[in-house]
Amino acid sequence: MPHEFNEAASVHMNRDDSGVVRDLLHIEEPFVSRARTPQLAAREYLEKFGGLLGISADQLQNFGLHPEARPVEAKVEYRLLDEKTQFDTTTVIFSQTCFGLPVWEAAVAVHLQHDPLRVVSAQSTIQNVIADAEMMLGAARCYVFHAMEREWTRLENNEPPTIRERADVRTPTCECARSGYCEAHLQRVSNHRWLR
Repeated sequence: MPHEFNEAASVHMNRDDSGVVRDLLHIEEPFVSRARTPQLAAREYLEKFGGLLGISADQLQNFGLHPEARPVEAKVEYRLLDEKTQFDTTTVIFSQTCFGLPVWEAAVAVHLQHDPLRVVSAQSTIQNVIADAEMMLGAARCYVFHAMEREWTRLENNEPPTIRERADVRTPTCECARSGYCEAHLQRVSNHRWLR
């Protein structure tokens, strides 16, 4: 694993073969937290240093919740998996989740020492590919919704659709057609006089 020192953050970083940061080591200067619990100290730490691991602050909103047993409406986020204390060290582990479900073997572990609470290291096995896929899905949904609104406006203005547009409306191929917005929109479009 390639090793480097980030002077700005005063942290040693180990990267995997693809260049993703997997370890943060605070050898010279541990991160001292003012939080009262290890869990809150770990969150404070990830809010400051999580960017080095590919974690954004908004992904920590549900950090105190455990992963779900069934899918819920949630993006990629980090939820409490476990907290273990041994002697004067506590490890807080956050599972990477998507739709509230844990991602297989994807987590971040923050290691703290006590009195005062200070982070000495963090390890990550998170999957960055999930965040990339989520961004692409969001972009695709945005494109589909925009295209549907544009076409609906054309229909409301009594502009006749082309033959291809008629075929596209009758056989929607987008995955998002399952959402309530798309179903209602497709129902309105299919009842339009040009498509009868």
